[in-house]
Amino acid sequence: MPLRTSITIVPPHGVQAVAVPLLRRYAYDFPRRLPAHITLLYPFVPVDDLAAATDTLRALGAGVAPFEMTVAGYGQFPLVT
Repeated sequence: MPLRTSITIVPPHGVQAVAVPLLRRYAYDFPRRLPAHITLLYPFVPVDDLAAATDTLRALGAGVAPFEMTVAGYGQFPLVT
């Protein structure tokens, strides 16, 4: 299977401490190698283009101040493996 990339937000440890037990209980098929996360864009770019795309994202986000967000629910995309 070819490698695929995505843009995700990985929540901090305090959120992981709550989310991971829920994933294990209700999403038993969730890949254990992935932390709980929020997918912003999938697929992103080919693996060979990832370094350049990462540099571009860093430049775009450099002027954005940190902000808080609230997630009102959770789910998964169908047929994504």
